[in-house]
Amino acid sequence: MVGLVASSYYRRPSFGKKGPKASTLTYHNKQGWVVEKVVMAAIKQALSHEFIDCGCRLMSAYLQVDGYKINHKKVYRIMKEQGLLKLQN
Repeated sequence: MVGLVASSYYRRPSFGKKGPKASTLTYHNKQGWVVEKVVMAAIKQALSHEFIDCGCRLMSAYLQVDGYKINHKKVYRIMKEQGLLKLQN
C-alpha cells in the first residue's frame, strides 16, 4: 500500500565496521599465545637496528623467522596503530 518493498521495510541498518573483530592474540612457537604488546615490542626492537627500514610485508617475514605465526595484514594494522609505517609518496 505504501509503495515500499517488504525487505526495505524490515531492514535494520548495521552500524560500525563489517566483519569479525581483529584478534588480539598471536601464536609464538616457543612462548605460546602472546598479546599484541609483545608483538609490538618485537617490531620496535627489529626497527631499532640502524640499517633496518622495512614495511609491513618484510616485517612480517622477520617476525615469522623469529617464530611468530602472523600475516602481513595484522602487522600492517599494528604498525599503523603505532605510527611505524614508512611515508609513501
